[in-house]
Amino acid sequence: MNRILLMQAGAIALMAFSIQAQWMPVSTGLPMNWQTGMALDTADSLGVVIATSEAVDLSSDGGKTWRRIWDPSVAGFERLVIDISMVDKDHIWAGDGRGRIWATGNGGRQWSVQFFDSTVANFINYIHFFDLQHGVAMGDGFDNIAAILRTEDGGATWHSMNTQAFGAASGDVWRRIDFVTTSCGYFFASGLNPQRLRRTDDQGASWSQTPAQLPYVQALKFYDRNIGLAVAGAGRIFRTLDAATSWQEFPSPHSGWGNDIEFSPFGPAWVWMTDNKKIFFSSDTGRSWSLQGDSGGRDIGFSSSGCGWLLGDIGTLLCGTYQNNSYMRVQRSSADAQAFELGQNVPNPFNGSTTISVSCPQPSRVRITVYTLLGRMIATLMDQDVAAGVHVTRWDADIAPGIYFYRMEAVPLTAPQSRYSSVKRMLLVK
Repeated sequence: MNRILLMQAGAIALMAFSIQAQWMPVSTGLPMNWQTGMALDTADSLGVVIATSEAVDLSSDGGKTWRRIWDPSVAGFERLVIDISMVDKDHIWAGDGRGRIWATGNGGRQWSVQFFDSTVANFINYIHFFDLQHGVAMGDGFDNIAAILRTEDGGATWHSMNTQAFGAASGDVWRRIDFVTTSCGYFFASGLNPQRLRRTDDQGASWSQTPAQLPYVQALKFYDRNIGLAVAGAGRIFRTLDAATSWQEFPSPHSGWGNDIEFSPFGPAWVWMTDNKKIFFSSDTGRSWSLQGDSGGRDIGFSSSGCGWLLGDIGTLLCGTYQNNSYMRVQRSSADAQAFELGQNVPNPFNGSTTISVSCPQPSRVRITVYTLLGRMIATLMDQDVAAGVHVTRWDADIAPGIYFYRMEAVPLTAPQSRYSSVKRMLLVK
């Protein structure tokens, strides 16, 4: 039987930040079972597409109903989809095991081949679209030559980028390559001895070995150019905060093969990792992990709305949204932060709710607390690792009107001996 489970992440007390999560069944309705999960992607809280050993299926209503949009038993679609990328419920791209890149603009009702060149790639491992125009793909070619492909016109034209054509392949399809921007990507290259982690900063045209190397990588994921995690065998997780210039190893409770890592779309603190046995969660950017589910997975995806999905084997699909009243209100801004800064709450005075912004010029641990006039702490609004940038959190103040103080404490992750602290005043009126 197909299983679709809901993850419910629960409450935060005023004085302490904690997560309680469980997976619960919410729906069935997938057309049929599958033996192996291949890949998934999600665009919003309702749209998700899954590629399995049986077919590709799409849901536009949060998993309540599903529609088959790819069947390898149909002529022309004989090969399995290896990776899939979804920008919205209509626009989906897929890479298959024959070296073809497919696209649909109407939710899978019609597909067209956008790329097929047997002299460049014979197997597409990875595909990712940042928006409707910009996408990147990686394929294994011949003699272990990696094909790095990119498009700037929605796939109408694909360009082979890697001019140096180093001998390399993906040892486990999409799990060892990750583009975090249209220019910057990381690739743990197989087909070489020894295998090496490489980075590109020029859209895949050239790849250089990173300053610090890793043992055998099973899966890697980067939140941005600087912050990344890698699974390197049972019980081993590595983290970098400086674009792979250095790595720090942390223990992990997983004992199986590391299949995927996924950061929350709201910041780098919350991370999910799955092996072929279980699901694990970290609230401190990979420093410590806790068991969150007994179903192993192949691929994890989170939409910008906070809805998460996990695809497994033997007909297993997990989904859910975490409704954490504090965390869900922490949003990362694209604005650059030149220095540590605590912003004045807006509005001020306020009646009920107010927002507070913080600026961090580098990845940091940030804590925001609220105090009474007598110095008693009454709320913790934020206590987590954040990326460089401007972040905003909201406080719903269900307390008596009056004057309160809020304090920001920031510790750079790469320089914990440095600290920043600032206090501001705010006025609650009723």
